[in-house]
This record gives sequence, C-alpha cells and structure tokens, in this order.
Amino acid sequence: MQKEQLENQWNQLKGQIKQKWNRLTDKDLDQCNGKHDALCNCIQKAYGCKKEQAEQQIRDFKPEQTSSKQGSNIAANQGQQRPDQRGQHGQHGGQHGNQPSSKEKGGHEQREKARM
Repeated sequence: MQKEQLENQWNQLKGQIKQKWNRLTDKDLDQCNGKHDALCNCIQKAYGCKKEQAEQQIRDFKPEQTSSKQGSNIAANQGQQRPDQRGQHGQHGGQHGNQPSSKEKGGHEQREKARM
C-alpha cells in the first residue's frame, strides 16, 4: 500500500487495518490518523518487529475494495430467488407469476383433451 493511499483513505481502511493487525487498539489507530510512520511505529510496538518488517507488512497490505465487492455481490444475487420467494405455489422453478411453463401447458392441454 502506498503512503498517499493510506492517508487519503484512512477512514475507509481503519476497519481492515484493525482486522489485519488485531493487536492495534482504537487508541493506536486514532494516534496514527493515516500517517504511515505512525502506523509503522504502532505495528512495531504491538508485534515486536523491526521497522523494516513493519514497513514491508504495510507495503504488502492489500485492502479489499468494499464498494465494488458489494456491487458484484448484489449483481450476482439479483437473479437468484429463495424457494419461498417463487410464485405462490413454488412449482414453477423460479418463474414469476402463476403462468405454467411450456412443458406444463402441453400437459394441461393433453389433460383437457382427455376430459372431452
């Protein structure tokens, strides 16, 4: 992660940083306030590592892009329905309304002809 990215996106990244470095307290994060060197110092103290190691961990940190991820999850789930959300009878395999499928229409027409 770049220093500028850390500073510019600090509020969005705080939660992910806290998950990655779970020994950091809220107080630590407030003191860092998006500053690379301050975060590096906090990681060093919390994990007992050298400055170079802490800096490398920060460089390697790849935050999740929450907004695009949420958008893709929404798009992926839009076409899916739970079984209890299908038409009233739940027999149409996800089709909307109570219109029978073409397969059911054929069966229905055959039953009608047999009745005559």
